Order: sequence, then C-alpha cells, then structure tokens
Amino acid sequence: MTVAYQSGLETMAAELRAMGFDMVPMGEAAEACIFRGTGGLTAQGAAPGGVLMVEVSGRTAASVAHILQSRLYSPLFGPPSLE
Repeated sequence: MTVAYQSGLETMAAELRAMGFDMVPMGEAAEACIFRGTGGLTAQGAAPGGVLMVEVSGRTAASVAHILQSRLYSPLFGPPSLE
C-alpha cells in the first residue's frame, strides 16, 4: 500500500516503511495519507474510491499500521487509542 505522509512525520514514515508500506511525501499519488492535526493539510485530490486519511496524534506506528491494513478508521466515535 502506498501511503503519503505529512512533513514532520518522517520518523513514523520510516517505521511504517520498515513494516512494508511504500511511503511517499504528501502530494504524491497514494492510497492512504497520514497527518497530524489539520494545519497545512490541503486537498490533494482523491484516487477513485477515496483515500484513507489517518490522523496520527497519540498513535504508535503499530496502531497506524493496523488501521492501514484493515482500512478502518473512524475518529468520529471517540479519541484514538493510546497503545
């Protein structure tokens, strides 16, 4: 899976890359995107079917990997789990 990452998340991107994800800087074509907060987040266009957007504040790389692998994420129903 190709995952775009926001500037400032290079460490988490490296951890996810080590777990087998193809990491690219935000702005490149991707199936998912990881970001922190909403500052600096701009519309990049979506692939057909949409892009999975994952806000990573308070999450470990392992918990983000689980979200990416399951393609399930719903921040509307409570705070992120702090693993």
